[in-house]
Amino acid sequence: MNASGNSNETLSDEQKVAPSQSWETYQNVISEDSGLAILLVDGEQPPALAVSYNNSICRMMQSSEMHEHLCQPYCGKAFENAINAGKTIAYRCHAGLQCLAAPLKTDENLRPLVAIIGRAFVKTSDYRALTERVFTGDLQDLPAEELLQNVLLANSQNELESVAVRLQSLGEEEEQALFELTSQLNTNFQQLEYVTEPKEVVDVETVETVENVEKPANIAPEKSVEFVEDVKSLAVSEEIVSADNPQTVEKIGDTVQVEIDNDEDLLSEVTRTLPDPRNIGLALESLSNVLRGAKNVEKNEVESSGEAGESVENKSPYTDERLTVISAKTENDIGQNGLPQVTVSDEPTVVEDIAIVENEEDKTPIDNRQSPVVATNSTPINFSEIADDLAAWQNFTGSLMRQTFREASVKTLQFLAGRFRLNALAWLEKWEDWLQATLATGRLQNEPMRIGLEITDGRLREAMKRESSVRLEKRLPNGEVQIIELFPLSISDEIKAAIVIGDVIENEEMRVRIARFCRNVTLQIEVLRLRE
Repeated sequence: MNASGNSNETLSDEQKVAPSQSWETYQNVISEDSGLAILLVDGEQPPALAVSYNNSICRMMQSSEMHEHLCQPYCGKAFENAINAGKTIAYRCHAGLQCLAAPLKTDENLRPLVAIIGRAFVKTSDYRALTERVFTGDLQDLPAEELLQNVLLANSQNELESVAVRLQSLGEEEEQALFELTSQLNTNFQQLEYVTEPKEVVDVETVETVENVEKPANIAPEKSVEFVEDVKSLAVSEEIVSADNPQTVEKIGDTVQVEIDNDEDLLSEVTRTLPDPRNIGLALESLSNVLRGAKNVEKNEVESSGEAGESVENKSPYTDERLTVISAKTENDIGQNGLPQVTVSDEPTVVEDIAIVENEEDKTPIDNRQSPVVATNSTPINFSEIADDLAAWQNFTGSLMRQTFREASVKTLQFLAGRFRLNALAWLEKWEDWLQATLATGRLQNEPMRIGLEITDGRLREAMKRESSVRLEKRLPNGEVQIIELFPLSISDEIKAAIVIGDVIENEEMRVRIARFCRNVTLQIEVLRLRE
């Protein structure tokens, strides 16, 4: 439907707005912007028509024969419950993940669609309860690192509701892209008789039942595609795949798993650099972008392995020197390694001459400022960079489960240093009502500090809301003023820690990317702290 509520079928060719991107691309951008999962479904889930930024917990649980039944009453029935209610519904699943199921506006003659939004923890207690099930309860048979590799976090239910409102008030090009997807779905389903029990396909030459679907005859030999879950995957994907183009991954997403059988080197590259090469499903324009992004991850990511005191290889382009994980017990090793060095402090020290800096370029009152958004209608979207970030973050956060709280804090600074080519960073922890530095790199390692900013200061929450930072200044004895930027780490609006960057942040896009990384890593770090 168009913005006025009329069906696109009533528009002339001149009146129709050709979408500049596919619906999957628009959905990926909205998902990445919010940090929440979005699944487009037209019936029982799994499968889904389009999947963006899926939670690793959901991906593994729904692919496990032993545990998939636990998800069925929740996401499995989300479409049915939302359509029956005729409005957005909220639910909290057995894993403690908060979700919304929101009906989307589609032509009344086409199949209805529902967006499952969120799959995120809103409360730390829910995440702790799940980890207890993983390590000591009914989920011990699932590999913990893979299960917790990409855990999503929302500060409140409002974040999910904002995405629902966004999806229910699409722009004209987005509406047209969704209409085209729905029309294609409707056309494919006219060619097949979809039966849920038993799962049989009628009048399809290549298969008799869904369980027998392996390699349809119209798939090019160099790409083997395994259709999963039920015949809807086939109905949605068959025409797209038969074209044999590099956009197969983007179009099919997580409902179809892709293997590149005839190019072992290429498959090895993907296997080594992405968490799950069979579920690439990232926001990219083509498979080539996935592979290019994967190679960038390998070059840029700081290796996060080894125990305290052992050397850790830094593969970032920032430095080829080796890094030592330094704990309080190995403090004497400081200064013997390449940059960035990490100093550990166990006692609070105070530097009182640090103050808030108002944004000189924006004198608008904070409450009236617009949130910085990287991906807008007027800003070009770097899909390769988005996917590169997501893959690198997932690999990194998954590796933290092997670490202690202190080691994870150190590795987080190392990761940021390598990922964004930074040198001067500090890790601040909550000390009564203040933030005090306990780890530092570069020039900040000789400047232990407690920021003159209370934990309850509204500017910290405003920075989180805007996906930005709080700018601070420190006046040196020689009169020089140094600018640093503080990125809060929070759970449900409660500040847990912060990261200070003393390097110049090149642009607002980089600032947003760093803020999003902080949002993604906080929950894993907090769970490690609570364990100890």
